[in-house]
This record gives sequence, C-alpha cells and structure tokens, in this order.
Amino acid sequence: MRRALLYLRVSDPRQVHNLSLETQEQMCRAYCEREGMEVVEVFREEGESAKTRYRTELNRLLETCSERRDEIDAVVVYSLSRFARNQSDHQLLRRALRGLGVVLRSATEPIDESETGALLEGVLASVHQFENDLRTRRTIDGMKKALSMGRWPFKGPLGLPNSPKGSGLPSLIHDMDRAPMIRNAFELVATGELTKVEALRQVTALGLTTATGKPISPQHFTKILRNRIYAGWIVLEEWGVEVRGDFEPIVGEEIFQRVQEVLDSRGLKKSHHALDNPLFPLRRFVRCAWCDTPMTGNAPNSGRHRYYFCRNRACQGDGKKRVSVRTEKMERSFLDLVENLAPRPELVSLFAEIVRDVWSKRHRAQAARRDRLARRLDELRSARNGLVDAHVHKGQLDAETFREQMERNRSDEAVVKRQLADATQEVPDVESILPFAERVLRDPGSLWEHSELPQRQRLQRYLFPEGLRYDGESFGIAVRSPVFETLGSLEAEREEVVTLGGFEPPSPG
Repeated sequence: MRRALLYLRVSDPRQVHNLSLETQEQMCRAYCEREGMEVVEVFREEGESAKTRYRTELNRLLETCSERRDEIDAVVVYSLSRFARNQSDHQLLRRALRGLGVVLRSATEPIDESETGALLEGVLASVHQFENDLRTRRTIDGMKKALSMGRWPFKGPLGLPNSPKGSGLPSLIHDMDRAPMIRNAFELVATGELTKVEALRQVTALGLTTATGKPISPQHFTKILRNRIYAGWIVLEEWGVEVRGDFEPIVGEEIFQRVQEVLDSRGLKKSHHALDNPLFPLRRFVRCAWCDTPMTGNAPNSGRHRYYFCRNRACQGDGKKRVSVRTEKMERSFLDLVENLAPRPELVSLFAEIVRDVWSKRHRAQAARRDRLARRLDELRSARNGLVDAHVHKGQLDAETFREQMERNRSDEAVVKRQLADATQEVPDVESILPFAERVLRDPGSLWEHSELPQRQRLQRYLFPEGLRYDGESFGIAVRSPVFETLGSLEAEREEVVTLGGFEPPSPG
C-alpha cells in the first residue's frame, strides 16, 4: 500500500478553531482511502500565508520526506491553493518533492503525472496565483480609496497611532506622550541652532523612544523629520497619492518646511535614485551568473550607450567587471529567449480549452457549495427557533441546557456564515481573461517589447519566476512559468494530447 503525508493549511489564525482544517483533513483522508493510500502523518499549518515557502509545518513535511524517502510516496493537499499561491514557490516545492521521489496530489483537483494532469496542474497553479493577485489588487484598491479620503490604512508612525476600529475617530490620533516630544524635535531643528544629533540627544533625554522603548537611531530620526505625515499630509509617490489627512497634524506646515530647509542646507537632502527606470527594464531581474548579484544599469552623461553591469565590486576579472554589456545586446538576447517560449498554436488552443473546463467545474462546485451552506444556515436558524420554542413555550429545556445549545448554535452559524461569505466571492469571467492569456502564450516577446515598464516587469516575473542569470554572453538555464514549462514538455515530446472537451490537436508532422 502506498503511504502519504497530508498537508493542511489556513492562512488566518481565526480559522484554526472553525471547521476549515477539519474539512480539509476529512477530504484528504477520503481521497487517500479511494486511492488506496495509508495516511502516515498529518501536518497542520495554522494561520500561515501561502505566499512564502518558509512555513513551519511545510519545512517539517519536507524534512520528513527527505528522512523517510523510501517510505513516503505522496503528499496530499486539499487543493493546490493550500500548497502555494505563488507560481515560483509552487514550482520550487514541486521540484523538491519530485527530487525525493514523492508525488503531489490534490483531493479536489484532477492532477497526476500524465501529460494532461501536468498541464492541469500548471493551469491550476496559474489560476490560484491569479485569484490571489486579484484579492491583493482589491485590497490595494480599498487602501487607495481610503487614502483618497485622507484616511491612513497602514500602521501609524511613531507618535501617531491608529485609532480604534469603529470608534468614529480620525484614522490617526496623537500619542499623548510621544507627540509633544516629536513636536519639540521639529521645533529644535527648525531654529537652525542645533545639529540633528544635538536635537535628538535633547528629545531622547526628555524620554522619546521607539514604540518598543528603544532609543531612536539617527537614521530613524531623519525619517521622522522628513515625513510629511507629521504635518498632516499623506504622500505615497508610488501610488500617486498626495492628500491632506483626516487627522490632526503634530506640527504646522511652516515649521515642517523650515526643518526641510535646514536639513537640505546641511547636505542631508535625500537622493531619489529611480530604481524603476524604463531605460533598464531588466535591472534587478537579471543577476550576474558569476556572483549572483542583481545587475543594475548605467547611462553615461554622453547618452550614447547604456549598459547593464554587475555592481559587485569584488566580481572582477582582469581588472574589469566580469559582466558589463550593452543594453541592446542583453535585451535582444532576452527577447530571443522569450520568443522561444511560444508553443505550437494547437497547444495554446488546448490550454484555453482546459482552462474553460477547469473554470466551469470550479463555478459548478462553488455554486453547489453555496447551496449546501445556505441550506445548512436555514437548518441552524430553524433549530434555534425550535430551541426557543422548547424552552420558552413548552418548558422542555432547562435554562442551562438552553444556554449551552444556543451558544453552540450561534457558533455553528458564525462558521457557516464565514464559509458562505468565502463561497460567494466574485469570480472573474474566464472569457474576459483568456484573450490576454492566449496573447501571452502565442507571442510573449512582442507583448514585452510593446508594453510599459510596470507591465514588462510583471510579464518578466510571470515568464521566469526565479529571474535570470547572465554571464556576459548568454542567459543560463531558466525556470519557466509552470504553464510554459508543461506546454514546452508536451511540445518537446511531440505526443498527441486529447483535451477534456473533445479537442484534439493534430499530430505534428
């Protein structure tokens, strides 16, 4: 009999005590029973995000697979979204398991080691990342909306803590101990008579510390003096936000500007070096093949030639930097690499058909789950009415039993409501997504070449989740996106693949 490990995970600690982990375990055990697998051990990740590979129980699971590699045949998860929602992490973890001779199985998704199963796994990994990115985007949109209204949605800075939720107060309030000392710091620097170090020494003597009670460093002190939030302004350049906050400033605009003039006159003005420069889209994405340092870009004052180069001064050969290459050369090599990713057109059609099939099944499963949960909610409400009737009108329940059963009923209802809210989340229309996905698959090089910098950077990371290494002449072996990896394998094997919807690509001649 084959032997399996179960991996269960919830990302929110509040889910640990509801039915989520138990439901996952029941589904995984049922799957193992159907497949004739013996469950050896269960690993429960309680409240850790799937965005990182560095999860306590996941690491312990991998160690177990390594130590008992001759005994373990499979790792079973409730769904691939419980395993990883980042394509790069999924690929790395999958490869680690495969290296130990262990297969990955999902209790709710039809993946296996066949060509179609592998393609489905790649599609599902992409779908889960898309859904996670969509949730992230909604969160960011919510934050941007709050910011546009002058509300600060992040943790408040020193001296301006967040107000209690639901209090009706401004988003930030004054720390009655630290706010006066921070105001004093601005006033001392604004006089121009004290250095920054002397002003810091004075407010430290008055008792100004970090939130954890530690002394404030000179670097932290400079950040405080430069932060416009203390003058009542919310400024996030990366989001294009500059708005007056809904909270009371600690210092007036006049004093804040005077402090900036004093700091600038002493040579403390920040150097705003543009890390995201459209002239160098591959900056930090490509790493030096010799020392693994992220490469940077440089444009000489003459403006004639631009270069990517390794910024590690220790990485040298014959007195010159080991890797230094014209931007045109590296970007041409990158485009050649990207253009070679494109699979045959019939495999792109195969991908689209499988995505539609997977999406359709997910829609039906989600609708069925909503119906089950709605019926369960009705049952709980009916049961609650029955308890009230039995206790109040018929006297069949004593007060203590009534209270216990009502408490259990309310707890069950809260769990079902949370699950129902999760099951009713908006699911994007696959037909609105597929045209772009097919464009990425058919001609990723042209898409990269004609996109703006943010789109180029996202596409680069999607195509090559682990980035690229360059040795001065060519790129090293790259880890491709799971979808391209699977489609590439199918094309290399030149085998006929039949889709779930009856589509059959012609055999290659």
